[in-house]
Amino acid sequence: MDHFKPPQPICMSGNLSENWRRWAQKFTLYLTAARLEQKPEPTKIALLLHCIGDEALEVYNTMGIAQTQAADRSLDSVMQAFQAYFQPKRNVVFERHQFWTHTFVEKQDLEECLRDKIVFSTNPCLKGKLLEYRELTLERTIKICKTKEIIYAQTTAMASATIDSSVHAIQITPRETPRETQQAPKYSKGTSSANLQPESSTQTKPCSRCGRQNPPQQCPAF
Repeated sequence: MDHFKPPQPICMSGNLSENWRRWAQKFTLYLTAARLEQKPEPTKIALLLHCIGDEALEVYNTMGIAQTQAADRSLDSVMQAFQAYFQPKRNVVFERHQFWTHTFVEKQDLEECLRDKIVFSTNPCLKGKLLEYRELTLERTIKICKTKEIIYAQTTAMASATIDSSVHAIQITPRETPRETQQAPKYSKGTSSANLQPESSTQTKPCSRCGRQNPPQQCPAF
């Protein structure tokens, strides 16, 4: 039992995802058969890096986990880092192409396929609403989507009207007129403005010398 050979270094060419899957399985079986599962985490990590090969070791040295403290690392975390590296990245464009170019085959439910396409292509909020229904039919899907579309249009129109009303109210607010700087003439009590006549320099008065009505300073007695 103590003479099990460790797995050969992982092949770094070809289908890397499949190569890693097989190598990780062999390494796990090796730890179990050799009774190494109870060893400290640093020992198991060192054993993995020793068995995986030089090329994969160089890959590990570029990983972020290699820069962490040894006490923070575990065998599972190191294997997850390799899993993320070898797992091919998801090609979203290709997957969408596969979905939209999918052709219907015989005996395939057309309504279910159309329902799925609507659900998968809608926005996340509406998608979550649709997924709440355990038995979602194409008819119900279309009805929910139309209802949401109407509600969105109404709320948008209401919001726009509120903004326009606020702007209009600001524009028609009357400005405060400045106070007049000139004051109206003051009149004495009991005197009307009609009675206030400017005193003319040519007004005639009874003369105290001759008793006649003469303009000022034009008395013949002078």
